Amino acid sequence: MNLPPRTLLIGGVSLAQYGLTVEDAAPHPLAGVSSKMSTSPVPGLYGTKPLARRADIQEARFTVTGTLVAANHAALRTAADQVKPLLLRTFTLRWSDDETRQLMGVRCETPDAISIPPFLVQRGVACKLGFLAPDPRWHDVAETTVAFTSAAQAPPLGDAPAYPVITVTGPVVAPAITYGPFTMDFPTLTLGTGEEMVIDCWDMTITVRDAPGAHYASDASDFIVFGDDLCTDVSPSSVAISPAPALAKAVYRRAWL
Repeated sequence: MNLPPRTLLIGGVSLAQYGLTVEDAAPHPLAGVSSKMSTSPVPGLYGTKPLARRADIQEARFTVTGTLVAANHAALRTAADQVKPLLLRTFTLRWSDDETRQLMGVRCETPDAISIPPFLVQRGVACKLGFLAPDPRWHDVAETTVAFTSAAQAPPLGDAPAYPVITVTGPVVAPAITYGPFTMDFPTLTLGTGEEMVIDCWDMTITVRDAPGAHYASDASDFIVFGDDLCTDVSPSSVAISPAPALAKAVYRRAWL
């Protein structure tokens, strides 16, 4: 897919300031998301059964072709030296013409692709950068925050599931969080005034008063995913907590295919 000349923003830094523009990406990172359901045969039955309630999102690789241009050879080498360190870490990536969405946790697999031979006399050099996106969904740059209590709130979503970080602030005793047909309940938990429980539904961690707190969750609890495809029978899916604490909020980025 050919693209009009543009640049990339890596970690919020526009590569245009170093003279790098992009002409092509293959496959285009907006082409879509692939998923795979893990299955296993069951003795005595035909076919296979799923091992999880949702499919695993498959990582995506894409190549970006661009040109690095500078006023002279020395400036070109300086620009290359400035761009390379940006590519040696995990970063967010977005197109400059769509600054409201970004890919998260991207890595460059070919950071040495921008190389300037010492004998080069031109003011520009072509480069081809290979990227790996473990999660190829696009996410809003801005976070969305939804406050909820015993009155259910429907979180605004994109067209792909979103994984919230849920914070519950006491006082509250034995809270239960529901989203559509799913529940996370904490029957032995008591939070005093100002004490917090934080549930990271992407990393699947629970902290209570800044200490590990997974043991407070019941065995039947499951981490909540906003927009989970199993919630399509609930219109719209809503999140609620009972009994109501002093504050409960979910912070997340809307996701898009």
